[in-house]
Amino acid sequence: MLLILVKKVIVKPFVLEDFTDIKPVLDALREGNTICLINIRPLKEKDLIELKRAINKLKKTCDAIEGDIAGFSDDYIVITPSFAEIYRSKGSTAEIKASSEDE
Repeated sequence: MLLILVKKVIVKPFVLEDFTDIKPVLDALREGNTICLINIRPLKEKDLIELKRAINKLKKTCDAIEGDIAGFSDDYIVITPSFAEIYRSKGSTAEIKASSEDE
């Protein structure tokens, strides 16, 4: 008899006010069943260098867990575990690539 345990997916909001606020996000991602919606506005208004540092750390963890990461609007980032993929329309993909190339 095969027993399959299925965990519910959790969609959880987070707010980044400081670089140290990424720890709960990283912990949730490593658990493997949480989709993280992250409000980056407070940190963006406070310190852009810390925001870039935080986003780089989130990207590295996302890559390690084979998840997906994307920004939507100017103030939010969504990160998913490996079982989920973020839909990107052709127009938004071009915008993301263009903004990445500017940096």
